[in-house]
Amino acid sequence: MNKFASFFIISAILFTNMACSHKMGTLQYISSREIDFSKKYKPIEGTKTGTSSQFRTLFSLIRIGSPKIEKALENAIKDEGEGEFMHNATVKCFHFNFLLFSVSGIKIKGELMKPSSLPEKLIQSK
Repeated sequence: MNKFASFFIISAILFTNMACSHKMGTLQYISSREIDFSKKYKPIEGTKTGTSSQFRTLFSLIRIGSPKIEKALENAIKDEGEGEFMHNATVKCFHFNFLLFSVSGIKIKGELMKPSSLPEKLIQSK
């Protein structure tokens, strides 16, 4: 095999192995449910992350799943169990190729908020 063929094969392999990620935006409040702002909320300790992804072939003939912000948010809430919505959420999109296969998805990261466990009388007196 000559040098040109080797260079071409290596370049083709490197070209088909790519990854990309970019920030789609930051949202002050995000929820897939209705939020009752008459309640008092407090953050769950630490930031939480949820991901929704899609696997497909190079020619997009076979797709498994579909990345959606709602799924990523529900995955973050489901992992914690008691959160109702996310505050200061950063939404990112990612994509990774390897030869004939690719994975793309959405990642959401932020503070999960849960209802305060204090009785209403104590909250109003403060």
